[in-house]
Amino acid sequence: ASDLVANLKRAKYPFGDYASYSEMVRYMRSIEFYYPSFTKIVRLGVTHEGRPIEGLKIGFPIADIEKPAVFIDGNIHAREWASSHTALFIINELVANYGIDPEITRQVNEANIFVVPCLNPDGYEFTRSSPAPAVRLWRKNRSPEKCTRSLWGGERCCGGVDLNRNFEFHWAETGSSVEPCSNIYAGSSSFSEPESQAVENFFRSQDMRGKIGAYLTLHTYGQLFIHPYSHATNTVPEDIADLRLTAMKATGRLAAKFGTKYQVGTGADIMSPASGGSDDWAKDQMKIKYVFLMELRPEDDVSHGFILNRRELIPLGVETVEAVKEVTNAMLAHRSNGNAMHAVARQKAIYREQQAARARARTAAPTTRFTNPTTPLQTTTTTVAQSTAPHTTTSVSTTTTTTTTTARPSTTTTTVTTERPTTTTTTVTPLPSTTAVTRSAATVTVPSRPQTTRMPVVPTRRRPWLTYKPKLRPRPTTVTNR
Repeated sequence: ASDLVANLKRAKYPFGDYASYSEMVRYMRSIEFYYPSFTKIVRLGVTHEGRPIEGLKIGFPIADIEKPAVFIDGNIHAREWASSHTALFIINELVANYGIDPEITRQVNEANIFVVPCLNPDGYEFTRSSPAPAVRLWRKNRSPEKCTRSLWGGERCCGGVDLNRNFEFHWAETGSSVEPCSNIYAGSSSFSEPESQAVENFFRSQDMRGKIGAYLTLHTYGQLFIHPYSHATNTVPEDIADLRLTAMKATGRLAAKFGTKYQVGTGADIMSPASGGSDDWAKDQMKIKYVFLMELRPEDDVSHGFILNRRELIPLGVETVEAVKEVTNAMLAHRSNGNAMHAVARQKAIYREQQAARARARTAAPTTRFTNPTTPLQTTTTTVAQSTAPHTTTSVSTTTTTTTTTARPSTTTTTVTTERPTTTTTTVTPLPSTTAVTRSAATVTVPSRPQTTRMPVVPTRRRPWLTYKPKLRPRPTTVTNR
C-alpha cells in the first residue's frame, strides 16, 4: 500500500504505522520549513500537561487570510488513533499533489485548509503508554482528578473530561454525564478544558471569524458520515438538503476507491443522542455551513474497532481524502454562488434606489419642455393685420433686456416687438384684400410671467403660455398664435 502514498522528498513520516505526538509535530514543522510558500504551523493552545496543540495551515499564498477556510481535526478522543493518522495523510496528499493534481491545486489556491491531527495529545500519549485496556482504550483528556461522594460512603476521584461533550451546545444534557468517573463526563462547565477552549478561541479569532465554511471532525469507528444535530432524535438544521446532498456525494466518491460503504444521518438517529459535541456547536453557534463528523473504519460490528489493523491505515487515508475534496468543493461552490447572488442583489438594490431618486425628483420639481425668459418683465405687442387704410399702433413698454421669439407656421402675420424704455410707433401695412378681416385691429400689452426655473406640467396638449388668447372687445374671428 506504500505506493498509494504521495512522495514528499523533503518531509518523511512513517505512514502505515502509529507514531508518537512528537513525531506528528516534527513532520508538520518539517513541511513548513521546506514548503513555506503555502504551509504554516498554527498553534491553537496548550494542554493540561503542557503539550502544544498544533496544526498545519495549507493555502497559497500563505499570507492570505481572507479566503474561505476548511477546518479538519482528529483524535479528540484519546483512543481513536486512526483519526490522527488519517489527518496527517490528508496533509501529505495536499502538499505533495499541489501543482500536480488540478483539483487539489485549485482548492489550495482558493481556500485555506487547516488540519489539526490530534486535539487531545495528553490523552493520546497516555494510551500509548501501556497495552492494558484501561490505558489503551482511555477516551478522555488528562485533566486533574475531581472527587465526588459515593452512594456507599467515601469519595471517588477520577480525572479526565470527554472533550466531545464539553462544547456549549445543550451542554450536560442527553448522552453526557456530570459524574467525573463517567466516560462521557461533560466537565464542570462548558469549555472548562484547555483543548475545547483552544478550538473555540481559534474559531472566534479575528482572522477566522466568519471565514470557516466547512468543518470535519474525524473519529473512529463505524463507517458513519454524520451531519448535525446529534443532541436529539429527528432534529436537523434548516439546510439539511444541502448537507445530505454533499454527504451523499462525499460518501459516493469515498466508496469508489475501495468499496467502503458509509451510512449518512444524524448521530442521534443512527446511534444515540449525545449533547455538547463540537460538530453541533460549530453548526449552531459558529454558523458553519458544512459540518460533518466522520466515524472512520472499521464497521460498527467489528470488535476492537479502536485498534485498526495497520494494513488498513493507508487505504483509509486514500478514501478519506476523496471525501475531503468533495466537501471542500461544496464549500467553494456555495461561497462562489453566494458572492454572485450578493453581487446581483446589490445591482438590483442600486437600480431600485436610482428609480426612487428619479421619482422623488419628479415629485419635488416636475420637468417641462419650455421655460420663461430670464428677464423680470417684458412687453409683447400683437397686431392683427386688416385690409383697411394704414393706421398706427402705439405701445407702451417697461424696461426689458432680452426677448425670445418662437416662430411657428401660421397663415396670419404675427409681430413680436420688445421695446426699450421709450415710446415707439409702429406702422403696419395692410395685407391684400384676400386676407381682409372686418374687425378692427387690437393691441394688447401682456406682462410676462414671473421668473421661474421650472413650470408645472399641464395635463393637456395645449400650452397656455404659447396660446394665450387676450380678451378682445370686439372678439376677433381668427385666433392667432395657436
